Amino acid sequence: MDMSQYYGLFISEASEHAKKIAELAALLEKDPSDRPTIDALFRSAHSVKGMAASMEFGQIAGLAHKMEDLMDRVRRGKEVDSELFELLLDGADLLSKMISDLDQGGAATTTADELIVRIVAYSSSSEPSAGVSAPCEDNSAGSSVMKAEEPLPRTLPHSIHSYQTVRVKTGLLDSFVNTTGELITVKYRMEIVAEKTRDPFLAEAVRDLGRHLRELYDQVMAVRLMPFASISDNFPRIVRDLAKKSGKEIALSMTGTDIELDRSLLELLNDPFAHILRNCADHGIESAEERSALGKPRAGIISIESQPNAPCKAKLCLA
Repeated sequence: MDMSQYYGLFISEASEHAKKIAELAALLEKDPSDRPTIDALFRSAHSVKGMAASMEFGQIAGLAHKMEDLMDRVRRGKEVDSELFELLLDGADLLSKMISDLDQGGAATTTADELIVRIVAYSSSSEPSAGVSAPCEDNSAGSSVMKAEEPLPRTLPHSIHSYQTVRVKTGLLDSFVNTTGELITVKYRMEIVAEKTRDPFLAEAVRDLGRHLRELYDQVMAVRLMPFASISDNFPRIVRDLAKKSGKEIALSMTGTDIELDRSLLELLNDPFAHILRNCADHGIESAEERSALGKPRAGIISIESQPNAPCKAKLCLA
């Protein structure tokens, strides 16, 4: 079966799952007992494994498989600790890097061998939960790593069949908007002709055309809208890394992330927000000891609030 037709679809969906794994890992760190988050992490790793195996991307499938095994142990009672979070986040980063390699160069130039060995070593050193036998693992690093040339199943994953969204280039959407605008201009010219000729049939047709063009324009503009969450979902990970690097205790609070904005605007906001978060962590929040001495809670809070139909679409506060 020729799988090349699914190449772009794999890149798109696998990238989303890798991003989701990082976001869910950050949520799990806040509440290690959150079963829905645990299950969602397992499903995302499982989805990447299945898709990568179908496309014969052995390194990606191998890494996703080990991450899936890791989350399966958590589902069966494995205690969640800081090392597990690091493995999940490192795994999400590496998956994203490997998928990006495929997208940009057509070949995976990054290997997962080292991280897979770390995951296997971590799993092997962990005690199995009561009443559940631990999965068999070969202690040799070579047998634990799935090589890219190993034959893999070619069954098309269900997630590819059920995929219902597509990525559209911003430039193409801009072209749709411009073309719709040109059509509206032509409609106005036709209105002038209809007035001069006093043709009732032409006038009625122009009115119908105008109504449909307005609907088309509104729909094209709606397609350009994306939720603020499309960029803010990565903020918890950024704050977590900043807190770890600075040794400070920092929490992030976000509201209104479902508000939709034009995607071109969101693309411009991503880097400034990341810069603001770094400044907040570096200069706006004291160390836990300093905060305690000042009578403040040990953990500083960065709050991001998005408001619809407000002069300021988003505001950021420190506490």
